[in-house]
Order: sequence, then C-alpha cells, then structure tokens
Amino acid sequence: MIASAMKVSSTEKIAKRMEHELLKDWYVSRWTPDQIFRSLNLHKAGETLLTSPLLEIWIRYMTTNYTQKPDMIGTLLSYYDDGKLFQMIKTAKSNSNTGKLALDIEYALSLYKKN
Repeated sequence: MIASAMKVSSTEKIAKRMEHELLKDWYVSRWTPDQIFRSLNLHKAGETLLTSPLLEIWIRYMTTNYTQKPDMIGTLLSYYDDGKLFQMIKTAKSNSNTGKLALDIEYALSLYKKN
C-alpha cells in the first residue's frame, strides 16, 4: 500500500510519512533483517523479488540502519540459493527499472562471496 501510494502525487507525502514511521517502528522494536523480510512476504516473492516495491522498502531500511551489506545478502541467500539469485539478477539487469538494483545486488553478492 505504501509503495503504491508513493507513486501518486496526491498521496506521496503521506506515504513517505507512513514509511518513515514504519521504518522507525522496526528500528525501535529491534526487528531483524530476516523478520522484516518475512513480514513483507519477500520470502515468497520468488521470481518477482527484484521488481517488488516492498523490496525497495526493505532495502531502504537496511541501508539506513545496517552498515554491513552482508546482512542484506545473507538474508537473500537464506531464502534464495545462488543459482536462483543469479538468475533473478540476470533477468533484472535487462529491465531498465531494475537494472541498477540488479547490478548493486550482484556487486554486494560478489563481495559477500569473497569473505
């Protein structure tokens, strides 16, 4: 709902406030990356994960509150194996809306694998 409301100019401002409050609540409640991922049903997104507006919300929370990207990649890998994740990245790279995200995740994944 929040992600959809952000795309409409008349509801964008309130949607941003709602998202801010949601992110703040997760932080104050000390939700783990995995708990948030599951609450957004991203573990069930499958092939559509990288196109999900809910993934954008999760990533915003993660980049704001977790300086270590391996937490993000670790969570992704706990639900999607390497092959599945690389296939999603490959597909997303060919889409102009998700290309940058796919490259960012691919880079973070390569760093994660080095460690």
